[in-house]
Amino acid sequence: MADSTLPLIQALLSKLKEDAALSSFLEERIYTALPENVSFPCAQIDTTSAPFETITSNGMTHEVRITILSRSHGAKEALELRSLTHDALHNGNLSMNGFALINMRNIGPNRTHLMRDGATWRSTLRLTIKVSDSI
Repeated sequence: MADSTLPLIQALLSKLKEDAALSSFLEERIYTALPENVSFPCAQIDTTSAPFETITSNGMTHEVRITILSRSHGAKEALELRSLTHDALHNGNLSMNGFALINMRNIGPNRTHLMRDGATWRSTLRLTIKVSDSI
């Protein structure tokens, strides 16, 4: 079994940055690690991965958390960006060299809250993405 985590992250970054609706808000501010002095709004991708094996295929199941951070007054912008992210990914397609997407689904719960700094809204989308080694 090959590890599909890095190709998956690269495919997610490409898919989200190519989405016209998201780009109008986020531009290129979609990260795997937030830089110092980050501009808002922005998004961060985190993954947890585990291998699977069946009689017919091998691969990995990835739990992906995409966190939207916004400093707009109120939760509206964070919620809109989470919705656009969902629309771009849920049951969608990804292209990964050497791997095949089996499925990509929103698993929730999706949470939105004001962070302790009192200025930053955080909205999280949780997806399960299943990827096969065999293409």
